[in-house]
Amino acid sequence: MKVLFYSYSINGAGKKVKEILYELIPKKNLEIHQAVESLSQRLKKKTIDVGIAVLLASSKKELWDLLSIRDQLIDHRIILILPDREKDTISQGHSLYPRFLTYADSNFQDFTAVFVKMLTHLNFTQNK
Repeated sequence: MKVLFYSYSINGAGKKVKEILYELIPKKNLEIHQAVESLSQRLKKKTIDVGIAVLLASSKKELWDLLSIRDQLIDHRIILILPDREKDTISQGHSLYPRFLTYADSNFQDFTAVFVKMLTHLNFTQNK
C-alpha cells in the first residue's frame, strides 16, 4: 500500500510532514510529488495500491492546482493541509472531500493522530 504526498516545496510545513510520514511508514511506501502534473499522472494509473493521499497546499494557487485534478482524487482517502484559515479557502478545500483537513501553521499533532488511525484501518504496516 502506498501513501502519496504532494507538496510543491519540501521546506517548512512540507519538511515537517515528510519527516512525520518517514517516521510512520517505510520509505518504499511513500511517493513524493512536487508538481500537480506528476501527481495527476500517478493518479491516472488507476492502481489500487494507493491507501492515502496527503496533500499540502502551501498557497491558494497550489490549492487551485489541486482543485484542477479533483476528479482524479475523488476515490482516494485524502488528508488536506490548507495554507490558511480563511472561509473561502476552507470551502474550496472541502470540495476535495478530504477525510481530514488541517492547516500548514499547525503543530501536526492532530495530523499525526489521524494519519496513524487511517493506517490502522488500512492494516498498514508501520515503522517501529
